[in-house]
Amino acid sequence: MPGNLISQRPSISREEKLYLLTSASVLALSDLPEERSLAYEIAARIIETSVEDPSLISASIFIMSRLGNFPGRELAIKRFFHDSTSIADHPLLAIESIAREVGNTVQVAGQSCTLTDFQIDFFSILEKSDSASISAPTSAGKSFVL
Repeated sequence: MPGNLISQRPSISREEKLYLLTSASVLALSDLPEERSLAYEIAARIIETSVEDPSLISASIFIMSRLGNFPGRELAIKRFFHDSTSIADHPLLAIESIAREVGNTVQVAGQSCTLTDFQIDFFSILEKSDSASISAPTSAGKSFVL
């Protein structure tokens, strides 16, 4: 029965979660999509399993920023902190997160718009080319860029 699988998941210790987050932080810097995807999966799973530990959630949110996944980051902030000021545990990490967001923000029709890494790459291609072909999974944000 699928419902029983959730209750049978083994729990992992806080130390193991910290190790995973450290790994995810490094993987988030990779240029390889598989490694970046793994970093996202780790961060998302840590968020799901660490409701009682705001510092683990903050670290996961930082990884979302590092990955350029601002929609995921904002969803986690709203769900657990209600505003982004609650997550700035370390000033250097906060600066990196802000810089990453600024780097992914574009001006369109007089409005600022923060894009994911995929979207900013797609946007840059569209700015430089007369035509482009793009393939990405559902919910990657193709329509939003257009």
